[in-house]
Amino acid sequence: GTGDVLAGMVLGLLAQGMSAFEGTSAAVWLHGAAARVFGPGLIAEDLPEMLPPALRELAGDASARSKKT
Repeated sequence: GTGDVLAGMVLGLLAQGMSAFEGTSAAVWLHGAAARVFGPGLIAEDLPEMLPPALRELAGDASARSKKT
């Protein structure tokens, strides 16, 4: 289910060299953000296609913050 997707996300980030804390934190945040993008009715199969919009949302938030400073 969605826990399997989360575990895969964590392992993917760890394989890229992130620390266990950072990789787990990033994966949990992204997992939740992808679920918010999709909304109610999310199933595990839906999560991977929601990751790019969640990352765009994160990038948009970061650029909005940098423009304020």
